[in-house]
Amino acid sequence: MRNNYNTKQKELILSCLIQNKEKCITVNEIVKYLNNNDTKVGTTTIYRYLEFLEKNNMVKKFNENNMSKYQYIDEFCLRHSHLKCNKCGKLIHLECSEINDLNLHVIKNHGFKMDNIIYGICDDCEANNEKN
Repeated sequence: MRNNYNTKQKELILSCLIQNKEKCITVNEIVKYLNNNDTKVGTTTIYRYLEFLEKNNMVKKFNENNMSKYQYIDEFCLRHSHLKCNKCGKLIHLECSEINDLNLHVIKNHGFKMDNIIYGICDDCEANNEKN
C-alpha cells in the first residue's frame, strides 16, 4: 500500500510542475497544491523528488532571492533557449538560430557551455514599470 501512496504523491508533484510549466514555482507552492488535492507530503520528500527530476532533466532549478524555484522542462525545452523575466519569473521559449549559433560559437571558441537561459525583463513588466 505504501508504494501506491508514494506513487500518488509523486504523480501529484509532477502534475503541479506540469500545470505550472510556464513559470518557476517554490516548494511552498507545491505543498499548497498538494494540500488543495487532499494530499499531505513532507517537504523532505518533495525536495528529494525534485532532485531526482532535476538529475533526469525533467526539472530545472533556479535560485532567486535566496530561494529555490523549479520549472518543469520537457524534451522540447532541452532543444532551445529561454528568456526568463527577473520580475515575474515568466519563461519564454526562444527558438532562434542566432542564439543556437552563439551557443555553438562559445563552446567551440571559448570552451564554455552556456546555460540556455537569458535573464531580463519581459514586455509586460517593462510596461508596468513605465506606468509607475
